[in-house]
Amino acid sequence: MDLLAENPVVAVVVAVLVLGFVGHRVWRWRRESAMSSHAGEHGWRQVRQVETFADLAVGRFPELRERAEQDARSARSPGGRRGAFGSTIRVGRSPGGASDARARNAFVVPTQQGEVAVGDVTVAGKAGKASQSRASVHRSAAVARIDEHLPRFKLLGRAWVDRDSGGDLPDELTARFNDQPLDPDQRAALVDSDAYRVLLESTCELDGVAVDGDRIVLLGHRQLDPERAADLAETTAAFARRLVAAEGHVADATATRLRDPLAGG
Repeated sequence: MDLLAENPVVAVVVAVLVLGFVGHRVWRWRRESAMSSHAGEHGWRQVRQVETFADLAVGRFPELRERAEQDARSARSPGGRRGAFGSTIRVGRSPGGASDARARNAFVVPTQQGEVAVGDVTVAGKAGKASQSRASVHRSAAVARIDEHLPRFKLLGRAWVDRDSGGDLPDELTARFNDQPLDPDQRAALVDSDAYRVLLESTCELDGVAVDGDRIVLLGHRQLDPERAADLAETTAAFARRLVAAEGHVADATATRLRDPLAGG
């Protein structure tokens, strides 16, 4: 306390840090309270298997772990800096790094096609012998599960990974996501069906799209509030509808049914 009294600059810095910490906690509490209230009014169910939700979301995007671990390693160096994927990201897991994924603020949202799980995910990266250096990456995610088996593909936002691999995606899509080659099945599902337009027309800021068998995962750039959660769930359901219709499994695309999003691991 004597140091603070004798050095007003230190006192101001400490005060700013405390106010910032308290302000963030109040903001998070208000946002999560709004989500819970909205969920109760609209029949959303709270996700009890938060570990399963986190594993399903982060498992489709290992780049989240790479980013968190690399940021933690960079924080150990006095001149370390954090940057966007494509410029500073290390391909593969960081040596000496580790990370944990967790979810919160997660709900199962009913749509016309069935249920979609949405929530916030955080990947906490650690580095150093005593894990003294830490960094976190925060995103939102939506997880859906369908009755059909779809071609596997993944898109990453250019704000996240800005690198191409000689692909042939539509220009509108490559303006937002990294370009990549598609095989005939992937092209039929994503491009020929116009399913990709659902991603472009969405009000959600999408950082990633993963289709893996019967599972669809969308990654949002910002953490959720009630409006973003509803939009992310509806975007996921609409995207699933287009994909299934492209496969020719249903005569009426609106008949697409989404199953329990967290079942099956």
